[in-house]
Amino acid sequence: MEKVNAENFKTFWKENITHLINSDKNFLDKYLNNKSWTDYFLKEGDIINLIKKEFGLRERPEEYKIDMVFAPKKNLSEISTLVSSGEFFPPCDSIILEHENNIKDCWREMSKLTHYKARLKVLVCYKDYNESISKEDITNEYLEDFKSIVRESNTHYSENPETEYLMIIGQRNKKGLHWRFDSFTLINI
Repeated sequence: MEKVNAENFKTFWKENITHLINSDKNFLDKYLNNKSWTDYFLKEGDIINLIKKEFGLRERPEEYKIDMVFAPKKNLSEISTLVSSGEFFPPCDSIILEHENNIKDCWREMSKLTHYKARLKVLVCYKDYNESISKEDITNEYLEDFKSIVRESNTHYSENPETEYLMIIGQRNKKGLHWRFDSFTLINI
């Protein structure tokens, strides 16, 4: 079980998720259909199970309209009125993951991430290959927008300065999906 932080999540993603997706011979058919790709990413593929296993966490899909929340396996334990049941009420969230197919709309997902507490907040989004647009320029523009969203949100109510944000941008080209990873904390924005 790995410690939950942006660097470990990036390493895990590069070593596991990239191979999983690019080795799926039907990946392009799924990717080209927004609903199919979202279903594959969040439900049908093995991505969520791999994250749970790697970090020793449980998942809660569609928690407060967040696509996927990962939390420690233990339940709240110090509440005297909590009735023992099979329900899962974690003491905290470890990873909050938002998935958006279109990079042009993902600012909404980043804004959602600022409203919830977790050690690591991950946004996965995509942009298609376009030779006329520099990969760095467009990606840096979105990264700066994301940082602005976090900064502005924190002027109203600050979160833990050690909270990490990780932006993962997938870009499709002729060989499959390739990823760019950018992370930051409140301390370095």
